[in-house]
Amino acid sequence: MGTQDNFESRDLIFNNALKALQSNEESHSMIALCGMGGVGKTTMMEQLKKAVEDLKMFDLVVKVVFGENTDRTSLQKAIAEYIGNTLVETTKDARADRLRKIFEVKSEQGQKKILVIMDDIWKEVELTDFGLSPLPNGLKLLFTSRFENVCTQMGVRIASIFRVGVLSGIEAKTLFFRICHLDGDQDELQRIGEDIVKKCGGLPIAIVTIAKSLRGNKKEAWKEALSNLQHHDLQDHDNIVHKVFEMSYKNLKREDDKAIFLLSGLFPDDFNIPVEELMMYGWGLNLFANVHTLTDARIRANVCVENLIHANLLTESDVIGCVKMHDLVRAFVLSNFSKVKQASIVNHDSMASKRLISDSCERILLKCTGMSGFPVDFNSTNLSLLILMDGYEFFKLPEDMYKRMKNLEVVSYVNMGIPRLPITFGHTTTLRTLSLRSCSITDDISFLGSLCNLETLSLVDCNIRRLPSAIGELKKLKLLDLTGCVDLYIDQGVLQNLHSLKELYMRASKGRPVRFAKANCDELEKLSQVLFALELEFYDNELQPTCVSFKNLERFRISVGCELNYGEKYSFRNTLNLVAECTELNESNIGDLFERTEELRLQVKYMIHLKDVSLHHTFSQLRILHISKCAELTHLFTVDMANGLKQLERLKISECPCLEALIGEDSGVGLVTLKKLNYMFLEDLPEMVRVCDNVVELPEMVELKLAGLPNFMSIYPDDSEMQPLFKKEGVTPKLEKLDISNMENLKQIWPCQMNHLEEVVVKECGFIEVLFNIDFESVCGMGKHSSSRLRTIEVKQLRKLKELWRYIHTYHNQF
Repeated sequence: MGTQDNFESRDLIFNNALKALQSNEESHSMIALCGMGGVGKTTMMEQLKKAVEDLKMFDLVVKVVFGENTDRTSLQKAIAEYIGNTLVETTKDARADRLRKIFEVKSEQGQKKILVIMDDIWKEVELTDFGLSPLPNGLKLLFTSRFENVCTQMGVRIASIFRVGVLSGIEAKTLFFRICHLDGDQDELQRIGEDIVKKCGGLPIAIVTIAKSLRGNKKEAWKEALSNLQHHDLQDHDNIVHKVFEMSYKNLKREDDKAIFLLSGLFPDDFNIPVEELMMYGWGLNLFANVHTLTDARIRANVCVENLIHANLLTESDVIGCVKMHDLVRAFVLSNFSKVKQASIVNHDSMASKRLISDSCERILLKCTGMSGFPVDFNSTNLSLLILMDGYEFFKLPEDMYKRMKNLEVVSYVNMGIPRLPITFGHTTTLRTLSLRSCSITDDISFLGSLCNLETLSLVDCNIRRLPSAIGELKKLKLLDLTGCVDLYIDQGVLQNLHSLKELYMRASKGRPVRFAKANCDELEKLSQVLFALELEFYDNELQPTCVSFKNLERFRISVGCELNYGEKYSFRNTLNLVAECTELNESNIGDLFERTEELRLQVKYMIHLKDVSLHHTFSQLRILHISKCAELTHLFTVDMANGLKQLERLKISECPCLEALIGEDSGVGLVTLKKLNYMFLEDLPEMVRVCDNVVELPEMVELKLAGLPNFMSIYPDDSEMQPLFKKEGVTPKLEKLDISNMENLKQIWPCQMNHLEEVVVKECGFIEVLFNIDFESVCGMGKHSSSRLRTIEVKQLRKLKELWRYIHTYHNQF
């Protein structure tokens, strides 16, 4: 096994680190990847993470990014959130003790082998603060750091430190030309490229960035890049990468790409930057030329982000809907633009130095952890953007602070524990974007009505309980986000007075619905006719879907008869959660949204076929479909409807007592192909006897889960008369995981080859005597030509099981 780049120098380090992770020796309980910035430590860590997950070496893998200035409280909370927990403790020691107990519970629940990855460590970490000292049995730590001495101080043994160095000359050239897609016939570009590579000093981040910048460009651009590198005294690696970033920045062809790049550089090290926030800030700062709607601004922001990722100036994040900026790229932004354009202050001790911020500074991000308040003598009349983050509840804002900020266009508070805003905030009449996220605002917000030019107002997770009538004075407001509101009461007249509103998000805190009065319902009925985006629950309130227009919605998350499910925090998928009667849905015209729906969850009474609620609509954009507890459902799709699901990736059907088949027997003939379906879960379907009378192909199916299907005796057909789930072998050629449980009549799993299969789980299938009644040579890798990936077999409660596999000798032609 090796790294994705298949470079010899990297493969050796990777394989040795992987062996250390596999080792049971105490000396390898803590492992570190060390090397200079930009050399590829985090890339190798991600490759190791994928390898241990693929090999199932650990029951649980936890990853948290430390960075240079991340505070301990945020890190403690990040670890807890990664595991699916929330820390509410107020002291460091209490949070540490809670983390220790979380890891203990995980161990007691069977997750005894745990890997905790701590990426980008700059200084010694007190493992006690994270419940990791003494290190629990079965738990390993993987660090990445620029500093070996930091790792040894934390207890990593020298033999467990793996040094990631620069690439060799041959490897560097290979990487560069691989990215440039250079043809072998272009001799002159080949010579120029080799000289450019030499100037990059073997640093992957420099090589990749400049290669992406030059890819597809003419010879003159290559010569200019080489000239820039040759005419500067680049004595160390920092100077090299800064020069490469400068050239890549200058090569960006669009001004809005450059603007979003600089804006991204404001955020702290290793921060997950929400693309939606970049859009909101970009809108407020007028960064997008010739863009006049939020819909177009959102498209433009996403295009900018994609361009920057392709230029290697931003990277993709583990968090859906976010991007990240490498700390070396961020250092370039701040060193080149801080004093004249923007300042990002994540260490409040530096705030004392006025040299960091000039009076001409236009943008400031201030991380307020440990600060008692905003500097009283701060004076920056040119400020257009102010972001305050992570301030405690005792953090004070001077009452007159906004009097001195005459040109503010964007203000954002994130996780600020302040109960009220300064009175002078209402005087910032130039403000276009106001975002308050996770701030405990308990004060009346009526004064926001004086922000006459405000166009986007976000009050996410601020526990807003009342929307006062003064908000109706915001005549230019285009977006209002009240996500996380608590028992929200809306004053009469607010919604009808927001004449410019195009996007409205009102998902309440769980169990605390919006309290719609009759007047609110009437106002929303009229407002909905001009809305382009809506997030709303028709549940536990007076609002009825029959009173709302859906025809113009391009962006939506709507539930009827239930709460909205809580998905990814920063991504947005057009979603419908519908728990209702068939006639109710048809009367509401919510079916108008089906053609734009990406995620659909249905629990519908009196629905016999899916077409009962979608007779005149298709599901061309559907990616996720969950059907449950539909008591009358007998068939789900017609052949035409199934073949129209060109984007469907995940399908789950459960607890439908009358369902006989996924695709109806009288629904037409022909092949059914679900081209993108990669996950299917069929559960508790007592009457199901087939998937379809036609042949079904699932070419991208990776995971198949089956439970509670009593009528099937086999999964795939053979020469016997046993009732199979599928009518044809080879239906799922890329299947990696097969999970079968509670299928009381199942006798045979499959008789065919599946070279991609990695994991098999079979439980509570009382008639199975032989698990693999197949050609063992072809599936389990005993033949020299086999490419089997089977790694895990788990069986439980198979009372008639006699053999895991039974040899079947077949003749193989060899040429």
